[in-house]
Parts: sequence; C-alpha cells; structure tokens
Amino acid sequence: MMCNDIPGIIIRKLQNELNVKEKKKLDKHLKKCIECRRKYYFITANYDPSLGTASCLAAKESRETDSKLIIGYNQNELIHNVMSGIDTYRYNISANRNNAQVSNNMKTKIRWAFVCLAVIISLSITAFAKPIYKSLTELLGEISINHNYYLKQATGGIEKTTPKKKTETEIKDMQKSLAEADILYDKYKYKVDEIITEMKPGELRTLNFEGERDDFYVGLGKGIESKTIIYGIKGNSGHIQVEGIPTSYRARADSKDMSIEELIHQGYFTPVLEYLPEGYEFSGVGFSKDEISSITYRNNKTDENDYNDYISIYLATDRVNIDDDAEKTLELINGYQAIYMEEEAVGNRFGKFIIYLGDNKRLKVLTLAANLKEGSLEKSDLYNMAQNIRYYNEESNEITYNGYFKNVKDTVPQQKLDEFFEKVEKGEKDIRIQLEDDVRLSRKAGSGKSETYYIEYFGNDRGKIKQYSNYPMLMNLEIFKDSMLENLAIIGFGYKWDKEVHFSIKSRDSIGANKNKSSANRLNDTIARIDARVLDSRLKLYPVFDVVIDDYVSCMNSEVRYEELIFDKNNHPYIVTEAKSTDAKTGKETIFGRYFRTVKETAGDYVHYNITIPYTMLKDMSDQEFIDGLGFIE
Repeated sequence: MMCNDIPGIIIRKLQNELNVKEKKKLDKHLKKCIECRRKYYFITANYDPSLGTASCLAAKESRETDSKLIIGYNQNELIHNVMSGIDTYRYNISANRNNAQVSNNMKTKIRWAFVCLAVIISLSITAFAKPIYKSLTELLGEISINHNYYLKQATGGIEKTTPKKKTETEIKDMQKSLAEADILYDKYKYKVDEIITEMKPGELRTLNFEGERDDFYVGLGKGIESKTIIYGIKGNSGHIQVEGIPTSYRARADSKDMSIEELIHQGYFTPVLEYLPEGYEFSGVGFSKDEISSITYRNNKTDENDYNDYISIYLATDRVNIDDDAEKTLELINGYQAIYMEEEAVGNRFGKFIIYLGDNKRLKVLTLAANLKEGSLEKSDLYNMAQNIRYYNEESNEITYNGYFKNVKDTVPQQKLDEFFEKVEKGEKDIRIQLEDDVRLSRKAGSGKSETYYIEYFGNDRGKIKQYSNYPMLMNLEIFKDSMLENLAIIGFGYKWDKEVHFSIKSRDSIGANKNKSSANRLNDTIARIDARVLDSRLKLYPVFDVVIDDYVSCMNSEVRYEELIFDKNNHPYIVTEAKSTDAKTGKETIFGRYFRTVKETAGDYVHYNITIPYTMLKDMSDQEFIDGLGFIE
C-alpha cells in the first residue's frame, strides 16, 4: 500500500466501501506510517458523511506574509469554491441538482477533486508545523479535566456516581432564596454591626432572627484588626460575604486595572478580540499567578452587574471543565483545533469555543464564552470573534528553558531540564528522572497542570529540610522525636516563584509493621503529612491571626460543619477536623486521624500549613496538647 493512495482509501473507508482485507491493510499501514496517520486523523476529524467529501475546511487562497496557513471551518464556503473550480459541463455536476443520475465515473472524479484538496491542506499543515491532527476524543483526553475520569467509570475502574444536577426550578428557587436573604440582611444590618462591635478578637457567632425564616443565618468572626461577616440560606451552597479579607487574596487571583495596551506593552501574552458585536467593549482582566487568566468584555447597554451579558476569554495551563453530556463539534479556528459546545443554565444558552493552542505552550487552552441571545448575539457572532482573535507577545507563551525552576534551592534539576523537556515534547504524561540516588524529578500523570513538577527527596536525613525546603516543617516536637523523615517534595509550577512543600514523616514503631494492609491504608495509618505553601503577599496587610479567623468564617457553608476553631497556649488559632480517606472504587469514607490547618509567618512570608496525622501517631494526645507542642523543624 503506497502513501499516495492513502487519502483515497481513507475516503473509501469513511464511505464504508472497504472490504475486511482492505481495512486490515490500511490499519497495518497507519500503524507504521506517522505521516499517513496524521492525514487519517485530519480527514476523519473533518469528514461530513452528509456531503460525502473528505474535508469541511475552507482554505483561503492567499497566505499571510509569515507563511502561516489560514484555515476556517465554513463547509459551505468550501463546497462553493471547489464546485466553481470544476468544469461543470465536463462533469455535469448540476445534473445531480435536477435529480438526474450521475455516472460512477463522474462521482469518482468529483470525489478525487475533494481528496486532492484535503491532501493539499493536510500536507500544507504538516509543512507549516501546525499540530492539529487530533480526533475529538483525543482532544477531549488532552484538555478535559473529567473526560479520562468518565472513561475510567465506563470501564469499571471507578464506581460510577452520577451527581444530581439541579433542575431549572431548583435553581430559580435558590436564586429567590438568596434574594430574600439580601432583604433580611439589610433589615438586620444595624443589629449585626452592634453585635460584632462588641465581640472580642477570636470570637465567632452565628446569628438567627426570631420571626424570620429559620434557614437564614449570619456568620461573624472578629480578628485583631479586621472582621468577617457572611450571610446565606441553609441548604443552599454559597454565601454572600459582606466584610472580610478580599477573596482574591486567598485565591491568588486578582482583577487589575490595566488596559489592553498596557498588557501588551508590559509583555504579557494577550489574546485580543478584534471583532466585537455592537455595544460590547473591554471591561477588565483577571490575573492568576502573575499571568493573565481572563479577559472580559461587557455590553455597555445593560446593567454592569448582569454577568450573563459578558463575553469572556479564559486561559488555562492544561485542562478545563467540559460537560461530558453536552453535544460537541470539532472545529478549526485559524489553524488551531477547537471544540464548540453549548450549555443551558437558568434559561440562558451559553456558547463556548475551547481552542487548543498547542502542547508547546505555557497556556495551552483558551475558552471563548458568551451568553447567546437570538437577534442579539448568535453563534455566528461568537465564531466571528473566535476567527478574529489576535495574539500579542506570543513568545511569552512559549515553553523555554530560562527560569523554569525559579526559586528552587537545588541546582541539579536545572541540569536535567533537556531530558525533562524531551520527554514532555514526546507527550509522556508520567515522567520520572532520577537525579541522584535519593532524588527524583517527576511530573505525574493525572497531576492536572502539565507544568506542575515534583522534586522528591527520599530518606531519613533531617538536614535536607534546611538544605532544600523553602519553608520549615511544622510538627509536634514530641511526636517528631519518635518519628523519622520519610521524604519531602518540592512542588512547583514552571517559571513561577511560588513553591509548595510536602513533608512526610512516619513513626519509628511502624517500620516493618502492617505489611498485610494495602499501601493506601499503611500510608494513612502510619504516616503524617505536612503541606506548606506561601500565601499571597497582599495578605500581609493583615495579622496572621485575622487571616486564620477569616479562613474559618469564609469557609463556613450553610450545611452542618464539623470544623472547630481552637487556640494554642500563645493564643494562635488553628482549625481542626477529622482526617478522612475515601476508597476510589467504592467511595467509602474512613476516619483515620486529625487534620489541622493554620497560617504562620516564617522567612518573611505568610505560609499556610495543613497537617494530617493518624491516630496511631497521636496515641492519646488531645488536640490541645498537639497544637501546644507544635514547633518549626529545619
């Protein structure tokens, strides 16, 4: 089987014209030949059986000066262009429109005209190195957070659980309840202000009001310099925060007052909509980890708080949430593969183009989303916007070697960066590179963001904490005397300063014990884990005491909560609850220990600590005794 014959054979396969022997030959050839496999993916992904053609692409006649092939998705334009280029008198194509029969010879010639066009486009794309040869299933596997999870459910690897979706009626009832909560809070605001003014630092209150609906609540927390007030309706997820530390400080996200021109001038990778429907204008930009995460445009003819009338661009490092049940189509937007889908919510219809920018990009996925309104903003408008996205400072979105392991104390990982990137470029998902006998650089499959890396140090050498960790370990000193360091891991995000450190310690008594238990249970029963991560520098505007109080109150949901706020002998606050593990297959929860969290100031930073410790290591130690004995270990 020759490579030149492959496009025609692919078309015949799609039209169910191959016999069993021919199919086997084709499959055998595709397994061996990468180029033909690319052509197969390309043609298959864009084939429309209703037309009997090889492609639903429209290749523009001209190319830009930078020689990039411009490709759209307008299938009607393709048919019009190709048909007009064929001698209709010779092939009598118009006869088919008059219900006249077309000879098999003519059908073959027409078919091959389309095949040739598909091959030209396919070869051009290969030549200009635009990596778009993925089927819809492959693309979902690459960029969807939940797609691989659903696949595991389908094969029985994970017990299938279908979360109950709220109905339109339930959503409207929830909105009505929250609107009533707004009215009630306004009614009792004076009383809330009186109460919180009289409260002492560290004091918490939950208020209900006699004669009003029983499920309305107000949560209060008093810090040293700040106060947090939330209110909501029990049974409804979410709440309204009136006062407290800005949510964006905790989420490391921020909306900066910058224009498009300023973003471009400062060198940020910036996608800009050069076509906007009438009435829409630039509204703002959101940041995450000092990188643009979103750009919004609003309709200046509607209320500024009507978030359903915004057009938004979202940028993601690797994966995004994609509704598995929504109907999806594979598209090509200016040479980039994209998925188009629509979602219904509370009477609104949201359209999305999820554009895959490529494997070799720091921000790999762009989502363009808008609320579609008949006669105002249609899918065609959204498509025109997607086609007219201009990317500025594209070099800032390229993966480079310079500064990848920023703020890493160890110099060895940088020396292995060539090998690391080589594996990334090959598409390896589970990367492990042994740096030294007890040091490993890895990127784990399923770790989420592809540029999240792990530098793991194994063995009972306490000196590694000070040598390699950005922050000291926080642990009860008495328990640590009877324990040993199992490992520590430096977790970072490519090119970013922030680091997270995970420490694992195990009881000396547990060495060699519990061999008959599964590895997961042994981990829970015998190993304590301490996670440390630096917080947004803007939180330093507040005392650490206030940050913990705000964390506790802000994380209150309207359901029953099992967390407790306690204070150590120095009046420093900690949040404590049960530590649980969940069986991945059965979903069964097991309580195996205690979970503590707090914020400490160390080395000039505010560091958030999570401590998970099993009962086997706590023995008979109470929560109060545990936090009173905490200290830094380095």
